[in-house]
Amino acid sequence: ARRAAHLQQQRQAVALALLRVVRAFAEVADAAGVLHEAGAEAERTLEHLDRLTPRERYYIEGVYHMRQERTFARAMEAYRKAVELYPDHASARNNLALLLDQFEHYEEAVTHYQFLVDRGTRFVATQTNLAGVYAAMGEDEKASAILQDAVTTYPDNAFVLYSSGQHL
Repeated sequence: ARRAAHLQQQRQAVALALLRVVRAFAEVADAAGVLHEAGAEAERTLEHLDRLTPRERYYIEGVYHMRQERTFARAMEAYRKAVELYPDHASARNNLALLLDQFEHYEEAVTHYQFLVDRGTRFVATQTNLAGVYAAMGEDEKASAILQDAVTTYPDNAFVLYSSGQHL
C-alpha cells in the first residue's frame, strides 16, 4: 500500500510536470504563431476540399478541428475515418491517440500508439505518449519498458531522456 501511494504521488508529479511543459510549449508556439498558422493553413485548405484526396481531407479536417476543445469530437471523427481508410496514416493515427488519451480512452489510445510502435515509427513522442498512457492506467512496468526501449533506441534524444527521468 505504501509503494502504491508512493507511485501515485510520482505519477501526479509527472503529470503536473508534463502539463507545465505542454503549457510552456503552447505559449511558445502561440507566441511564434505556429498554432494559429497551422489552423489558418488548414482552414484555407478546407476551402478547396474538392482538390484533396480523402487521405488529405480527413487529416486536414482533424488538424483544423483539433485546435479547439469544443470541436475535438469532430477531430476524432475525421482521424478515425482517415485511419479506417488508410491504416498506415501515422500522423492521423498519432493525433487520434492523443485525443483519446486526453479523454481518458486509454485502451483505445494504447491500441493506436502500439500499432505505430510495432511498425517502427521514428516519431519518439509516440513511444513517450504510449508510456504516459500506460502510467495513467497504473501499468508502471509497461511504461518503464517502453521508456527503456526508447532510451536504448534514442540515447541522445533529450525528450526521451526527460520523459524517462520523469517516470522514475
